[in-house]
Amino acid sequence: MNVFLNYRRDDTLGWTGRIADRLGQDHRVFRDVTSIAKGASIEDSIKRALRRTDVLLVIIGKDWLVENPSTNRPRLFDEADYVRREVELALGKKVPVLPVLVESGKMPKASTLPESLVPLADINAIPLRDDSFSDDITKLLAFIEGHQGIAKRQRWRVRALQLTVAVSLLAFLAVWTGILDILNLQFYSRLSTTALGNMARFGSSSENV
Repeated sequence: MNVFLNYRRDDTLGWTGRIADRLGQDHRVFRDVTSIAKGASIEDSIKRALRRTDVLLVIIGKDWLVENPSTNRPRLFDEADYVRREVELALGKKVPVLPVLVESGKMPKASTLPESLVPLADINAIPLRDDSFSDDITKLLAFIEGHQGIAKRQRWRVRALQLTVAVSLLAFLAVWTGILDILNLQFYSRLSTTALGNMARFGSSSENV
């Protein structure tokens, strides 16, 4: 499974690393600080990762809705905010999204979110706590693995569609090639008939001379 970790560095960096270490034992985990190469485009790297993502986890701590001092509004209302962009892209691609609450983090109300993220407020979250981390992470793994079969079926459907398109294209090319062969055969047949006719007329003319 490909798991994408969405988080705010100044909110849950430590917790996200802890989650990544555990999930990384069984799954492929995308986390910006370790998964984006130096010098690579952040935007392009995120988009490529999301195309392969099976589940996106939104790690929410107590400062997830931190305000931008220059606007006095949550940073989520900035269209260039990467936390917002990643969740928007995942929701738009119908990637399963799960909020994970850590460090007294609470689910945001719809009224505190930009319109594009309002669906997030209606998703049931999983809390992770220090005193029950083992049990809580087991529940999180169960959620992820519960989507593993769905993800596999979706990938097979995509591959089946790609195969169907490829077979249809090959069939079309075969038919089209056959048509061209028939047309070429008819052309050469007419050309031969014309040539033979011309030869016959030429022969008759020579005899008369």
